[in-house]
Amino acid sequence: MIVDVSEIYRTLRRELANLSATLDGDHDRVNRMMQTLVDDLAPDFQKLRDAIENEKSGEVLTLLHKLKPRYGYLGQEQAMNEMTRWENEVRVFRNSDRNRERLNYFERINELITSELNQIRQEQNAFGGPERKLPLAGKKVLVAEDDEINAMVFELFIEELGGVVYRAIDGNQAAMLTNEHKPDLIFMDVHMPYFSGVEAIKLIRSKNVTIPIISLSASTRLHEKQQSLEAGATSFLTKPVKREAIHQVLLQYLT
Repeated sequence: MIVDVSEIYRTLRRELANLSATLDGDHDRVNRMMQTLVDDLAPDFQKLRDAIENEKSGEVLTLLHKLKPRYGYLGQEQAMNEMTRWENEVRVFRNSDRNRERLNYFERINELITSELNQIRQEQNAFGGPERKLPLAGKKVLVAEDDEINAMVFELFIEELGGVVYRAIDGNQAAMLTNEHKPDLIFMDVHMPYFSGVEAIKLIRSKNVTIPIISLSASTRLHEKQQSLEAGATSFLTKPVKREAIHQVLLQYLT
C-alpha cells in the first residue's frame, strides 16, 4: 500500500472547497468541522490500537465501521476502500501483525490529513457561492447518527436546502425526538449504541408514524438493508452518502 501524498492533498482541498461553496463561504462552520476531524482522529485511532493489542476483533470492526465514511466525505476514496478491505479481513480471520500493518498505514494518512487540515484552516481557504433557493424551508429533518462527523455532514447538506435539523445520538433518543418534534423525514443510522437504528425504526412505526425513514449504514452487507426495510424503512443508503444523493432524497420526499 503506497500513500499518494499529492492525491490526498488535492482531493482534500477539492472537497473542502466544495463544502465551503455549499456554505457560501461560512468560515466558522467549515473550521469547526475541520477542527472536529483533527480532534477526533487521534483518540479514535488510539482506541483502535488498544483494541488490536487486546485482540478484540468485535471492537476493531465497530471502530472501522465508524471511521471509514470520514475518508469518503473528504474525497479519500482509496483510503476508504482500503479500510473496507481491512474490515473484511478482520471478519474472516485474526492476524494481529496484519492489523498493526494496516493501522500504521492509516496513521500515516491521518498525519497527512491532519497537517493539511491545519494548513487549510490557517489559510482560511473558502469560496463564495451563488444565492441559494431554499426548497425545504420549514421542513424538519431528524438525523440519528452517533458519529459527530457523519452527523455534521448531513446537517450541512440539509440546512443548505433550508431544512431544520434535529440530532439524535442513539435509537432511543431518535424515537423520543420523533415524538417531540414531529419531523418530516428521518435519516437513521443502523449502527448506534444502546438502541440500534433497526430497533428505533420498529418502535417509531409502531406508533403509526408514516414519515419517510432513510436507513444508513457504512456496511455493504445485504442483510442490513433487508432488516431495515422489513422494520419499516422507506429506503436505504450506504455511507458515505454524497451531497447529491442526500439532496435527491430530500427533494424526492419533501417537495
